[in-house]
Amino acid sequence: MARLKIRLSNESGSHYNIYFNIFHTEIASKWLAELQKTLDMGTQLDDPERMYGFKGSKYTKSYVINTINGFVDTINQYKPVCERRLSDNYTQDDLNYLHNIFERYHGLYDTQDSNEFYTNAPKEVQYALGQLNIYIHRLESIQGYARMVCTFSSDGRPRIPFAPEDYKHFTIQEVWGGLYINYCEIGKTLVDMYRDNDEHIGNEAFIPQRYFKSDFNVKFTHHTPEEYAELEQNVIRYYEKHLDKFVSLGHTDPKFALGSIQVGQISFPDDADKKVFEDLYLSDYTFIDSLHIDYA
Repeated sequence: MARLKIRLSNESGSHYNIYFNIFHTEIASKWLAELQKTLDMGTQLDDPERMYGFKGSKYTKSYVINTINGFVDTINQYKPVCERRLSDNYTQDDLNYLHNIFERYHGLYDTQDSNEFYTNAPKEVQYALGQLNIYIHRLESIQGYARMVCTFSSDGRPRIPFAPEDYKHFTIQEVWGGLYINYCEIGKTLVDMYRDNDEHIGNEAFIPQRYFKSDFNVKFTHHTPEEYAELEQNVIRYYEKHLDKFVSLGHTDPKFALGSIQVGQISFPDDADKKVFEDLYLSDYTFIDSLHIDYA
């Protein structure tokens, strides 16, 4: 059995290793091969601090709000395209609006070269646009369960389309310590559309997951299977309520790529206290130091 080791670290130099057993499925094997290629290239994580919802994180609500407003100011100093800043009483609609600013002026996946605003903007504005997206997700995650996101945009490797048989592994159910293929798009899925009730997103930014690469995330969810089943029912009802829109976009199956694909599971005793583990161990570490794959 293949096993992924994630080495966590903090500023004091302490380390802690967590291990994930990789599933014996074809899609898990294909994803793992991509991750190995990325690691063999010596590619570094885009942002090793994308550890959301951990107690020891410096990314408090006020810190993230102030940082987002700083990015908005940087963008507007170049061209005044963003009409909103965040207060402590921000709404989901405010976040949806800012995410649309990111989509419009940064561009969707691999389309930055054709986005006139982005290509003409100074480097600091390009950086602010990219980070705006990440910090919106940081803010959305503060009240949620802990998770890690690992992406490698600098590896230069292409995205790979899912094979037809891969789609049977998509599920809206999530488990604590699950390792999942990351959504490698710029846009929103049907679940995102429902959760955010997004009235700002453009039609082109509704994108069910169709590709994968080495990017992945780890979720420490405490939601129950019943809660996820209710979520799925609500998402389907949302789809049916907006049926004309989704059908006109060519999406006639609401369960197409609904949720994500799990490719691994943390190695953790079944009878251990998960919250204690999070609070006493994971909360002490602030960034991902390294990744390594062991093969049995």
